[in-house]
Amino acid sequence: MTLTPARTALACARMGASLLASAIAFQAAPAMAAALDARSLGLGRAQLALDVAASTAWTNAALLGLPSAQQAMMAPLPGLSLGLGNDAFGFQTLDALLSGKALSDADARQLSASIPASGLGLKLDFGSALGVSAPMHRSGFFVRASADTVGLAVPRDLLTLLLLGNSVTSAVSIDALQGARADAFADVGFSVGVPVAFSGARATALGLTARYIQGIGFARITEARGKLLETHADGSFSGEAQATYQYGTMGAGGALDLSLASEVRDDLRLVATLGNIGAVRWPKITEKHHTYRLEPYQLGFSGDDAQFSAGAPSTTTTEAPGPGNDQELWDPLPLKLGFGARWIPLRSLPLQLLGDVELGTGRAYGVSTQPEVRLGGEWRLIDWLPLRAGLSAGGERATSFTTGLGLELGACRVDLAIGSYDGLFAASKGGYYALASQFKF
Repeated sequence: MTLTPARTALACARMGASLLASAIAFQAAPAMAAALDARSLGLGRAQLALDVAASTAWTNAALLGLPSAQQAMMAPLPGLSLGLGNDAFGFQTLDALLSGKALSDADARQLSASIPASGLGLKLDFGSALGVSAPMHRSGFFVRASADTVGLAVPRDLLTLLLLGNSVTSAVSIDALQGARADAFADVGFSVGVPVAFSGARATALGLTARYIQGIGFARITEARGKLLETHADGSFSGEAQATYQYGTMGAGGALDLSLASEVRDDLRLVATLGNIGAVRWPKITEKHHTYRLEPYQLGFSGDDAQFSAGAPSTTTTEAPGPGNDQELWDPLPLKLGFGARWIPLRSLPLQLLGDVELGTGRAYGVSTQPEVRLGGEWRLIDWLPLRAGLSAGGERATSFTTGLGLELGACRVDLAIGSYDGLFAASKGGYYALASQFKF
């Protein structure tokens, strides 16, 4: 039997109660990554070579050891950042979908074509941080709480079925969910920067940050395969799938971050960082293996009313502990390698340009195996009103255009920033927002 989009909606409403409990076992929950500082967000998230600020305590400790660092102590009020995004639908499209407007066949096909093969990816970044940088003592201290999701996606097959019916897709696979992960954690750290002699540079410093990590929770899908729903040539429907997931709470661990900063010339600063040398221990994790089976059934229509040939469809789900259930888990942190630069093109212009490149050895805790490039510029047309703009691409985030400004009044500075997510204006598929403030003493 062929289901049109309208009939798909009716069938889904009728089958929802039967399928929802089974399908829920295969969903990943959002969790938490590193907080986005408002100043660096306005610069496309470039931050490794920025002048010393309160956030330097957790971005690059080596900067605290440079003689050019400001000698005032800097402390912020708790900053806040939030990022939400998806891989397919822009604001304009989401507005049309949520408003309840009827979609034409052409619109539905266009929406379906915009969904990546990996599914409708959903992205959450959330963070808050509080820290103190004391360049006169070449040290800093900070507390952060962060959240991040990796690989969380709604299967493309399911969305195509809802939009176009089963004439276009004959099965709803869950394979794309394998590897999805969410992490939530907080950390407390102490940073120190030490000047060192280095031939050919005006000034060079090494930095060390030691962190205690409190794991709030993690969840990951280690196996996901099969089909929640499949149509057959005789018009019958069935489904069979299995998934294994792990989750844990109240982990604890530690990490070291190393950094190097060198002022090659008055107008050029180069930096390098190596972070996340450590692990988190989860004392007891839960691992579950789920199997799901939807017995073959026939679905017919009497007018607009969906009718099952022999009662409601029968579903069977089983749950069993996995081999890692109730076991201790040592979760090594993915290493993070970064390089950054700050360049002042002309001393007569109040402009500085920044760039970062960062990549890691894994996909967790805000780290990606894909290189992320960040570029930004800060212009002080008015001394107390710095204007910022930037671009970032790669990593786990989509291409983002950002802008921001600062307001500096005496010892106080307030920073605001916003950013797009894979597009501009109505085509943007999400956004980033950050607010921060700091005081000098």
